[in-house]
Amino acid sequence: MALGVFTDAALAAEAHGLGVGASFVARFNRASTDEYSRPFSAEATVVALSDGVMVGRRGTAAGQTMNLGPSARLKLAGMDVIVISIRQQMLDPVQLEHFGIDIAKLRGLIIKSRGHFRAGFDEFFGSDQVLEVDVPGMVTPILTRIPFRNLKRPIFPFDPEMSWEPQIDRLKRTPQKSANVSAMRSRSAPSAKRSESRMRAFAASSEPAETHPCFRRSTSEPAKS
Repeated sequence: MALGVFTDAALAAEAHGLGVGASFVARFNRASTDEYSRPFSAEATVVALSDGVMVGRRGTAAGQTMNLGPSARLKLAGMDVIVISIRQQMLDPVQLEHFGIDIAKLRGLIIKSRGHFRAGFDEFFGSDQVLEVDVPGMVTPILTRIPFRNLKRPIFPFDPEMSWEPQIDRLKRTPQKSANVSAMRSRSAPSAKRSESRMRAFAASSEPAETHPCFRRSTSEPAKS
């Protein structure tokens, strides 16, 4: 079993200071105050060390130089954990292979990545073998689990009485003739500024979210703007 990649510069630096073969108590997230990065400690052994510079071979990182910063392969109770210093997602098998891990021989692999890993690891795991797990953090697809503090309520999708549907008539655009292209381009910058100003004005207004034409209550007719 292996897990990668875990960003913890302090832990990686400690492993480099101890050297390959050293056993110690690995303290993950030792200085973090983030509620989603709580401290965790476990007995560990330093298996391999690296400066973290490598070249990707598959997926979005193929042929690109990646820099993970000072990195280490730690063994925790039978599980290999790749600890890096420069925060990034797991994109390429080389991020494990660089440390001597044979992915094909693993019984399981825990990848810390939102989804970018698929193109890089499809040679090892088919889509039916990939299980996406929702864990505490800001990348959860379940928005109700994020403790928003400055969100106007009620609003979709947080409140069950609210629903959303696109206002198709507002999205329609009249085709422009080629003769008008230059004029449209000359007006693009001012138009963008006006749109941005409108968005800011809406965000700063005290108007309840349900009065916006794109939102409506599930139990009633669309609210008037």
